[in-house]
Amino acid sequence: MLIMAGALIAPGVATAQDGGVSASLVLSERLEAARNQALTPDGEDVTLQSITTLGYSFLSETRTQSLAFDLGLGLNGSLISDGDPTFSLGERSLSLDYGLQGATSSLDVSFGATQSDVAFLRPLSDFIEDGGLVLPEDFDDLTGSGTRTDLDFGARMTLRDDAPFGITLSADASDVRYRDTTDPELVDSTRLGFGLSGRFDIGPAIVATAGLRYSTSEEGGGAQSDSITYRADVTLAEPRGDLGFGLSLTPSGNGTQIGVDLSRSFDLPGGSLGGQIGVTLTSDEAQILTGGLDYALDLPLGEIAASLDHSVATDAGQTGDVTTSLSLLARTALTPDINASLNAGYARYEEAGTDVVTSIADLGATVSYAFAPDWSLSAGASYILRDPSDTEAAAAQSLSLTLTRSFDMRR
Repeated sequence: MLIMAGALIAPGVATAQDGGVSASLVLSERLEAARNQALTPDGEDVTLQSITTLGYSFLSETRTQSLAFDLGLGLNGSLISDGDPTFSLGERSLSLDYGLQGATSSLDVSFGATQSDVAFLRPLSDFIEDGGLVLPEDFDDLTGSGTRTDLDFGARMTLRDDAPFGITLSADASDVRYRDTTDPELVDSTRLGFGLSGRFDIGPAIVATAGLRYSTSEEGGGAQSDSITYRADVTLAEPRGDLGFGLSLTPSGNGTQIGVDLSRSFDLPGGSLGGQIGVTLTSDEAQILTGGLDYALDLPLGEIAASLDHSVATDAGQTGDVTTSLSLLARTALTPDINASLNAGYARYEEAGTDVVTSIADLGATVSYAFAPDWSLSAGASYILRDPSDTEAAAAQSLSLTLTRSFDMRR
């Protein structure tokens, strides 16, 4: 991995004078009081924590290339009621993203590695990316304690971008390992995926795509499962947004899962709105209504974002599983130096072929004060509720105070 990082860093730095280079070092100290952090039914333990985090970010951009590197390291000290103080390493993370854009092709490569305590992974706000919830495959089982290690790799290449017919190749891989966990449902897993699709410019405003995705998975050292999904889409570009129609087929030994959907997006003043509605016929002939909604609005003093998704999985090991997710985010500036944010999330996971349903909801609020150009102080509160169908519901609450110092550089 270090060899790969060195090879990628060199081009971005060598041509930095054509674009820009920025780096940031962030040091934060967080004091937190949490009740029932392990999310166990009837849990009343109170945990006092000191979480020290060091983060480093590097970004190099030119006209044709970009390189982003992020590194994070945490140190935790905690005291549980009726227990002894403990000290341990907190979350450790590393990510590397490289992009190359040419006149007729493009390449994007990403790698990420994270090691963290399961007890810190449940707030749904941890999984919000680009305004929507991007949930890990086993988010419904994230209870108790233990160490989780994630390795992720992704690559995407497009060819013939300037031609009426283009090709997209993609590959992704993930490996999740657990150690010393208290929840037996948390097991190691490995997933691989490969995709191939073609783009057809039918007319100035009509684009069709057709392709397939192959995925394979293995959980807990058990049998390997495979899946192939064929998908076709037609998109019509209109002055105020796009109109799309999609069809997907996922054959399996029990039958074929079929999905159809209709999507529409709108460009709004200061924001955007997109929606999707469809239906999926699973391999056991169950009919499931699917859909989603994405809304974003930039305000003079803040922003509002909302995302809703109800979908049926097609990848290996998850085919037929139904996930519903909802996220809401609002930020506003109370004064030039004081900002407030409110976030809410909800996720529901239904495992195919079983009656197991897990619902998770959380609510959080934060107020931050920038009392100097590089210093900020924030206070936050959160509430999390986990309600599985096979055990009792559990709730956790927390209060926190965080002091942050940043060091920025740009040239």
